[in-house]
Amino acid sequence: MFAAVCLVTTLVLTLASQVAQKLVSIRFVAQANRSALRFYLHEPWFWFALTSLGLAMCCWIVVLDVWPVGTAYPLLSINYALMQIVAKFVFHETVLLRRWIGVLLIVAGVTLVAGVASP
Repeated sequence: MFAAVCLVTTLVLTLASQVAQKLVSIRFVAQANRSALRFYLHEPWFWFALTSLGLAMCCWIVVLDVWPVGTAYPLLSINYALMQIVAKFVFHETVLLRRWIGVLLIVAGVTLVAGVASP
């Protein structure tokens, strides 16, 4: 059970990091006068993204300690589906139909790997 909580925590932290990275890229493009190094050193979203990834890695190690990597790793694919939802509704990006179909296939695959679907 604890490994499942760590997996969900890994997914949430990884997603949060990806959102923060997008925010950093938006802010970096909007500014023109600062050097990249100075920008990143003073950008809170950059540090949040790094911290989230570091914490996600710690949770992921707990998952790998309990579950076989062949079972656990495909479950990370759910982040692709979640990021498409964030792209559409948070960043107002265009998400094409073929991507939504891909998301459905990923969710189906994750369901099969997780053993939720009946044989």
